[in-house]
Amino acid sequence: MSQWTTNNHFEWKSSSRSSLIKLESEKGFTLIESLIVLSMFLLIVSLSVLMIQPKMQSLDENMFFTKFKADILFAQQYALANQTYVNVFIPQGSHRYMLADGYTMILDHEFSERYSIIERTMPRTFQFHPNGNINMFGYFYVQTDNSKYKVMFQIGRGRFYVTEE
Repeated sequence: MSQWTTNNHFEWKSSSRSSLIKLESEKGFTLIESLIVLSMFLLIVSLSVLMIQPKMQSLDENMFFTKFKADILFAQQYALANQTYVNVFIPQGSHRYMLADGYTMILDHEFSERYSIIERTMPRTFQFHPNGNINMFGYFYVQTDNSKYKVMFQIGRGRFYVTEE
């Protein structure tokens, strides 16, 4: 039995010695290898950030026009529901639009400086009548950093749409 224990002990020592030899022969990554991996990681991250930027601008434009359309429809619905005139003001040089019922401000919305309103056949001030009709028709442009959008108000019931030019 002592021989078996000796052999067992010998085998244990032998396996422990081989693992120690194995650890001594393995070395970690060099500084250059670590820097190469880090630079590849930073390159991938920076490329993904650059690819996200146009998507963020597109989402911002969609959000702006969704809010603008909702506010114009709100002005029309407010005029119908309250049987009153609702004025829409887009002041020159400011980045905001306002809705008013006579002298009472209903809504005042500021928007990003990325957007500018270019007046064409539709003036910057127009009005919804108590029956929901608009007092004039025409269009104006909304200029962004990369795009130009046409906001067209149709004659009659105050319908409007936005198209990219």
